[in-house]
Amino acid sequence: MYVAAARSAVSATYIVNSLPPYRKSFALAPALPAAQASVGDRSPAYQRCLSTCISACPSIPTSKLTLWPCAHDCRYTCLTFLTDLALSSSQLDRALQGKGGVLEGLPIGRMVQFNGKWPFHRMASVQEPLSVLFSLANLWAHWRGWRDLGKMGSGAEGLRKAVFHTRDVDWTEKADYFSAAGGMLCGLWIAGVRLGGLYGSAGAGNGRRGPRSAIRRGWALLCSTIFGAHCLYLAKGDRFDYGYNMRFNVIVALAQIFLWAAWSAYHQFILPKPSPFLSVHPSSSSKPTRASHSHLPLLPLLLLPALTALELLDFAPIGPFGLRMLDAHALWHLSTVAVVRMWYGFLEKDLRWVEGYSGASEEVEGGRSRVE
Repeated sequence: MYVAAARSAVSATYIVNSLPPYRKSFALAPALPAAQASVGDRSPAYQRCLSTCISACPSIPTSKLTLWPCAHDCRYTCLTFLTDLALSSSQLDRALQGKGGVLEGLPIGRMVQFNGKWPFHRMASVQEPLSVLFSLANLWAHWRGWRDLGKMGSGAEGLRKAVFHTRDVDWTEKADYFSAAGGMLCGLWIAGVRLGGLYGSAGAGNGRRGPRSAIRRGWALLCSTIFGAHCLYLAKGDRFDYGYNMRFNVIVALAQIFLWAAWSAYHQFILPKPSPFLSVHPSSSSKPTRASHSHLPLLPLLLLPALTALELLDFAPIGPFGLRMLDAHALWHLSTVAVVRMWYGFLEKDLRWVEGYSGASEEVEGGRSRVE
């Protein structure tokens, strides 16, 4: 209904008539969360539309049809209405951009962002349908990976992304970013434990005591402290510090890439190849030998930063029949599914290498495992 009204509207009065006939109430106006300002939400046309719609909100703050609070429904209605009108108007309709015009402050024939985000079309009340779908595909990739590793329960990252893209509100946004930081630090902790040899033999039970265990617990405490301080800093501010959050994740990601790349280079260029007459497991040789899977982390490590270009080369959402659903961020979620599967494939091979699933027993010399 709103899209059809938007294309035929020529005045601000028509906007009011196209909105639901809610009873007047200004009580929900403060309920709109503070968001990153963009061209769209700074425009007088959007501010007038939003104010008029919110003033007509009912006292019950949730729409029975969409389950969105009325103030959020108003924001979606106005940005969709104005975007459709701007895209369907021609340069001959410049009067719409004049003072008091229905498109005042908005460009004609071009899409702009509102509150730091593109004006997506909802589907079944889902704010970014394709991002949700591809995030669930990511969840499936994690689930398959942990199932192959013989464990369950690390699908939180894909799940919280799906929730965030279903409904972008303050708490889902924070859950998304905090969970991402937790996942990054967990990966860094795993890299430190694996590459530092801080694990113990499952059969010998020596992983629970000794200096390695103390170092492992200290490393876990350090990562947990960093995570807590990171979340506290982001939560206490009046506005979410997106710049700091991005720098934090980039630093942690680069640290992981450096550690695994160094491990791969050590095996590829320093350790000797195992004898073809012996088992490829390191315990079959008297000296450390190259892991046959040491090249596997290189491709996902190189792909992940390359795919980040999709986030940097942002473009307005596109879709069939004029629906705005597919953008660069959704494509990024889709592209990472294959990377996740490749990474779990490497982890499975590395786990078999470390634990000696091939049947060879792990040797420990002087209290130190020779598995590198």
